[in-house]
Amino acid sequence: MKRMTFLFAAALTALSLCGAEPVISAHVLREADGTTKVPEGEVTLKTTRSKGINGEDVFTCRAISRTDKTKMVQIRKSVSLTGKDLLVFNGKTIAAPKAGSSSNMLIFQEYFPMGAVWDKTTNTGIAIAPGAGDLSSFVELTVAKKDDTVTLTIAVKAAFLRKGATYDCSFDVIRFDAKYGILDAIGRYHMLHPRRFKRDPRTNPDVFGICAQYCSWRWLNPENCRMSGATWEWCHGAGRSWGDPLNRELPAGKDYVTARTLEYRDREGKQYKYRNTDLSLEKFQEIQQFRAANGYYCGVANGFYMMALAYLSPAIARRYPDSVNAAFPMRPKGEYAEATGVHTFPECSWGQEIRRQFAELVKTYDLGSLAFDVSAPSSVYRGPKLREMNNVGFDQHGPGVVRGVGSALLFDYIRTLPCKTLPGNTGVAVNTKYQHCIDMLWCDMMMIECTPWDAEPPFPVPFRYVLGEKGLMMWEGYSPRDFDPNFNKWDEADQHQFKRDLARYAVHRAFASGSSLPAEFLTEYVCRTVHTFIECNDAGWKAVPCATGPAKTEIARYGEGDHAYVSINNSGETARVEVTVFPGELRTNLAGAKKGDPILFAPRFGGKAEQTLADGRETVRVEIPRLLLSVLEAVGSVKGKGTASVNWSGDFAWNTLTIVSKDLEGEFLPRQNFGTYVREGSTPVAIRKGETVKVQYRNAAFRGDLKDVREFPSVKGKQPEFVIRHADDFPSSEIAQRVEFFYREVFNGSVSSKDKKKRKRIRVKLVKDTALPPLTVAVTASGGNTADLGTGITVRPGMMAVRGTDRNDLSKTARRFLDMINAERFPDYGPAVKMEPYEKAYFRFDRL
Repeated sequence: MKRMTFLFAAALTALSLCGAEPVISAHVLREADGTTKVPEGEVTLKTTRSKGINGEDVFTCRAISRTDKTKMVQIRKSVSLTGKDLLVFNGKTIAAPKAGSSSNMLIFQEYFPMGAVWDKTTNTGIAIAPGAGDLSSFVELTVAKKDDTVTLTIAVKAAFLRKGATYDCSFDVIRFDAKYGILDAIGRYHMLHPRRFKRDPRTNPDVFGICAQYCSWRWLNPENCRMSGATWEWCHGAGRSWGDPLNRELPAGKDYVTARTLEYRDREGKQYKYRNTDLSLEKFQEIQQFRAANGYYCGVANGFYMMALAYLSPAIARRYPDSVNAAFPMRPKGEYAEATGVHTFPECSWGQEIRRQFAELVKTYDLGSLAFDVSAPSSVYRGPKLREMNNVGFDQHGPGVVRGVGSALLFDYIRTLPCKTLPGNTGVAVNTKYQHCIDMLWCDMMMIECTPWDAEPPFPVPFRYVLGEKGLMMWEGYSPRDFDPNFNKWDEADQHQFKRDLARYAVHRAFASGSSLPAEFLTEYVCRTVHTFIECNDAGWKAVPCATGPAKTEIARYGEGDHAYVSINNSGETARVEVTVFPGELRTNLAGAKKGDPILFAPRFGGKAEQTLADGRETVRVEIPRLLLSVLEAVGSVKGKGTASVNWSGDFAWNTLTIVSKDLEGEFLPRQNFGTYVREGSTPVAIRKGETVKVQYRNAAFRGDLKDVREFPSVKGKQPEFVIRHADDFPSSEIAQRVEFFYREVFNGSVSSKDKKKRKRIRVKLVKDTALPPLTVAVTASGGNTADLGTGITVRPGMMAVRGTDRNDLSKTARRFLDMINAERFPDYGPAVKMEPYEKAYFRFDRL
């Protein structure tokens, strides 16, 4: 096999110590027409240079084979920086550079696809990365240091197996401000490639929310989902043949399904188990259908779990021989070159079949997301189809295409499949454990199998870098026994304290990295914070934090401008924390940005934030109890300077933003709304020295008087028999069962053993009421009137009702409805979890 190497070498030197402008010089072989050639003219390379969204240099290359000879070609790009106090980011770690040269393969070794070097004295830096569309190849980063100069080289490895084969690639050269280390470079890279690092606007927005349970059918209590703020739930096709998402593939000669372990519960809570049991195909389909419905029952969007991208069973693989190697190993043997995965290229027969099955699956179950367990982190396709493909790469084992190519094509196809009743198109979730960065680039939601003690902080920040602003979840939860096998022998008080401390730690890790938590972390602290995290997650995690603070805190940032959040983790004792916020960075997502009107912040969990607005920066002071978290919420822009304190107060119906000016004078433009809370009155609002300004927000989703909620018999603590009515449609019936469960399990479960002897349990009757408008559920005691119900939540004496505009809206509004009742009935949020006194005092404000 003939091997050649072509070097597209461009040297960029930044003399940061003397302030000289960077100079770029390209050293290539050029023909008269401007094209670039390797010796012998077997491969031509044409390059163009353009500017990115913030002035980055983007070098785009196209290589074309002129012969049928097999060729391996490297396309390289280099940058350099000179300085006395340099740091280097190699895609995973940050360290001072060492003399000599070292290389590592990106992607396969779970590195972020970027190299960067910067001067700690001046904070000037330069980074180089392959274009986000090139990450299906074999990408290598080399770091070389000679004297005071560090040179970074990105090499993309292209294989040409036929005449006319092409390889398209690009290199991004990014100059950045190293004020926050590597984050500004990563943030700029994210902005260069929004299709890879930002949310796909076509997909169901709930895919980016919070998933409560991995195995919904194993849990009786859907309140776990509501109390943890879950917006959707995962359903599992257990015990099936791999690569058979429609559940129609049966072992040869059999008319039943062999299930390894299969469990689920019906809506009355009765548990069914099938272990190593043969089920009829009809029974298995019935269970699968129930699971899909149960996902909606407990959440908003359905999920469906399958292993279609991992391996095909041998029986299925025989029918699609062009999708796998001739020798079909069922497990990788350690080296990624030996692993053989399924590659769903459209050209392959399996690629065509899997697309057909997914389209049918989404239509049948109305799925809002498809979740994939991609278990082979580095599988490489080396079959005969390579000769028909472009952008084929190579490594020491020869030509190949990494599985990420198939993932990208398949995932992009899935995003074109519309849901019937859920909003948007179907999204894509991927489940893994510290692996396949390459798949994460193409998915909408990443689910990481982990426990909090799996890795040191800042885990899982590297995953967040690769995902950008898309969804990230630590879904495995935790088992204290994994931490200590003797955990069950601990003193009971120590067990409870460990779980509370662990919940706080997990919340801190979540806010620091933008990673949501599963319902296994169901403590009072998690319940209180997770609703805020949903809002932060919806605003979008950002690489550039825009704020600095003391050593005992950890700062993260979500959203931008007047719709931003700054989270501050306090890992020490109770302290009055002072952070510096840079509004220019908050508005542009770029470190060092100067322009931008000041922004007022209010603590999301209650208390006051005192802030001083000056030129180009703001100082915000807030008290945070030990080991807790504060989230500063942007509430509007100010044209002016000075000091003021800002805080929230209110209830489910109304909330008030209060600004007490010390010497702040200016014009305040408050936000129009916060979720369903809409601003009352005109804007802008004048702020004068020494005065207090109040801005009122009304909950537009609530009609009625909270007094009637508090006087409703069940909320007040009485135990009558009452009726839950629902309209004659399936979503109303589903939500009515959720409400019934809430009253039966949560309220009755809250009665102490002593009181149970004296008091009757709540008796709930579920009734279909054809007089109700569609998508309506009403809870009525004696005398409750259900006439003329509007959308949202309506409360009258003896009646509370929730009505949606569609299935999705009904589910979300019902969640707020139950939260309202729960907050009135249980000030500590719920009977199943308890809060420490100092935590309890901290959460003085709830905006449901």
